[in-house]
Amino acid sequence: MIKQTNFSKIAIDDPIMTGNEKYLVVGDIIPEIWIRKVMQHFAGFKVHWNCIEKAQVAHQILNMGVVVVGKMHVMSGDKKSMYGFDFNPPLEFHSWIQWGENVIDFALPGVIEKGLITADEYGPYLVGLNPFILAGKVPSNLYYEPMEIVR
Repeated sequence: MIKQTNFSKIAIDDPIMTGNEKYLVVGDIIPEIWIRKVMQHFAGFKVHWNCIEKAQVAHQILNMGVVVVGKMHVMSGDKKSMYGFDFNPPLEFHSWIQWGENVIDFALPGVIEKGLITADEYGPYLVGLNPFILAGKVPSNLYYEPMEIVR
């Protein structure tokens, strides 16, 4: 049994994951069968939140790298805006697994989805992107800066 701790209490109305969600995977350091195995353990998590819990569960299953918290931003498909998180805990941060130069981010689909539906007077922050899980080298449209290791 994998311990699941819910630290993210601020997203009350966010949809709940079923564990059967399927996303495109960018990168090749984790086989598809392991991606599915990890995703099954996300049932009950918030779709757009719970990044620490997702990283911790994935780390327990995959036993790769270290869980970190830090800054993370996604560049919009039109390269006109970005969406993501600076590092200002406990209110603003993102969490993922850092494995050398590789990033494993199971919470990235929720960040992208949230950016697609969050807008200002100019429109949505993100356009022209499909949600995906990152499991490899960080592409040029993503920015990750680890600040602390989660223990």
